[in-house]
Amino acid sequence: MVLTSTGAKRREFKSHLTTRYILPYRDNPEAIDSRPEDYLFINQLDWEIFVKDRLSDKFLELHEKQK
Repeated sequence: MVLTSTGAKRREFKSHLTTRYILPYRDNPEAIDSRPEDYLFINQLDWEIFVKDRLSDKFLELHEKQK
């Protein structure tokens, strides 16, 4: 039960970061180069990897299908 809840919260958090801080700025890379001020606990390298993944053709295609 706890692991299921943790997994769900993790997915929600990733979705929040994606929809609030990445997708609206995908045409302005400078705006997403750095971690959001509210989430400075995220390692900068981890943020860069996450952004790269979320802007990949594969992810964007899946995102459009799930809308």
